[in-house]
Amino acid sequence: MEKELLQSALNDEIDSGAKAYGPEFKIRVAKIISIYGLLHPEGEHKESRRIPLSEWNNYHDYPSVGTMYQWNAKASENGFDMCVERGGNNGGRTVIVEDKFWQWHANRKKGA
Repeated sequence: MEKELLQSALNDEIDSGAKAYGPEFKIRVAKIISIYGLLHPEGEHKESRRIPLSEWNNYHDYPSVGTMYQWNAKASENGFDMCVERGGNNGGRTVIVEDKFWQWHANRKKGA
């Protein structure tokens, strides 16, 4: 099921990019994904990154760190806590588990 959610989120982002930058955007993304697939065969699986919340925008342009802090403040209400790790082995920092975040984000966009 997780792959379906990720595929849906990817499709939404590609469609959004095509609206903003024109239909050529889809072709460029398809080329990038194909090249990435050659560099990272399906059998290779690496563990999801754990990104300190305050450094999120060093890795991703969207969403902003401010938005992430707002979601984190109400994590138990909005389900954001499924993708957050606090304290413990993180040196007391709040970190975002990248794969879980994108899964949560895709569900949120669908209203789940």
